[in-house]
Amino acid sequence: KKALALQLLSGCEKNLENGTHLRGDINILMVGDPSTAKSQLLRAVMTIAPLAVSTTGKGSSGVGLTAAVTSDPDTRERRLEAGAMVLADRGIVCVDEFDKMSEADRVAIHEAMEQQTVTIAKAGIHASLNARCSVLAAANPVYGQYDRRRRIQENIGLPDSLLSRFDLLFVVLDQLDPDTDRRIASHVIRGHRYKNTHGGAGHDSDYDDDYDSDSEMEDSAPKSHSVWQKSRYESLSKGADGSSSNNAEDVLQHDFLRKYLHFAKTRIKPILTEEARECIASRYAEMRGRQDERTLPVTARSLETVIRLATAHAKARLSPTVEADPDVAAAMDILSFALYHENKDTVVDQEGPPTPEIENQRGGKRARLSDDNESFLSQPQGLESPQNPIDLAALVSTIWRELQESNDEKAIKHICSDVADRDLVRSAIQQLEEQEKVMIDDAMVYIQ
Repeated sequence: KKALALQLLSGCEKNLENGTHLRGDINILMVGDPSTAKSQLLRAVMTIAPLAVSTTGKGSSGVGLTAAVTSDPDTRERRLEAGAMVLADRGIVCVDEFDKMSEADRVAIHEAMEQQTVTIAKAGIHASLNARCSVLAAANPVYGQYDRRRRIQENIGLPDSLLSRFDLLFVVLDQLDPDTDRRIASHVIRGHRYKNTHGGAGHDSDYDDDYDSDSEMEDSAPKSHSVWQKSRYESLSKGADGSSSNNAEDVLQHDFLRKYLHFAKTRIKPILTEEARECIASRYAEMRGRQDERTLPVTARSLETVIRLATAHAKARLSPTVEADPDVAAAMDILSFALYHENKDTVVDQEGPPTPEIENQRGGKRARLSDDNESFLSQPQGLESPQNPIDLAALVSTIWRELQESNDEKAIKHICSDVADRDLVRSAIQQLEEQEKVMIDDAMVYIQ
């Protein structure tokens, strides 16, 4: 959600003296299991964005997204009609079911995503249209459900030439967590407790007497000019035990959010400070040196992504300068979460030793915990040292934790690299394989 908020603000585009155009818009792709609220996030962006155009992968073609040449029915003259990306100039395009688009249609948007122009040379018409817009796309994995035993590129099924044009790629997984499932169920049930009073279906339905009186009092109350608004259904914020939640407090109105985003995006033009430039260069070099499994390759485009995210974060603060802290730090946190599933905020505020559930939430994911898995995680940890010889059970626990923190897969040579006795490491991995916890294939270990 934080990345989507920065996408609405975008960075600062630049037109160099040699004619080169550096885009400032941020492109985001979300890939994951069905029913993980990807489409709901797209709808939320459509509601808040000052200018947004929505389309679907099946219901759009390449010319429908860029531009098409048509014939006038009366004069028979050729004319140029703008597509969704041209109509969303200076805005955002939301593409749902992105994986359902054909290969030829996806190729048509390559130029619009990077150069932000649409060049047409058809039927005697030569034109170049501006398509300076951000792209927010949502797609399902190739196999319907995300297969954790396969590599990320195999699950996505999109060409590298298209993936490299996305600044951020988020893998949204449907994890089994009783607490999270209970919170989601409570939220959905509370949303169906009352009918919608803003038109639509349900005008002839009977409401609660108390609810009717509260609505009449709210309608008769004088309108406030504040940017805050009270939650209309305060009772919906109460949980099953009747306790009130702090989330039911005042929320910002959509009109104010649209105005704020438009003002921050168009009026604020932050510049990088010397400290921010040095921080970006050093962090980019560190990221290039990492050999971990990642969703996107780290290239020079990733460096531009950090600059765009940091600039957007400075816009959110209405700051004229991009600072190393908090702007560059926030940008690197988002990029690390998208590339390596690393989330530092998961365990920072927890008191006491981390529980197995908290440990498995590192990297933005909650691993499936069964009774057998918990028995592995409950084993004491131990590392090889002269005073504390390494224990096989502790090594099994360490390897299990490493695999869950590495997107459920890891090369054997990178597992417990600080342990000198590699035969003992292989024995621990074999023990996990015998108990059908992991699978070994081509020097790689996968969680089953």
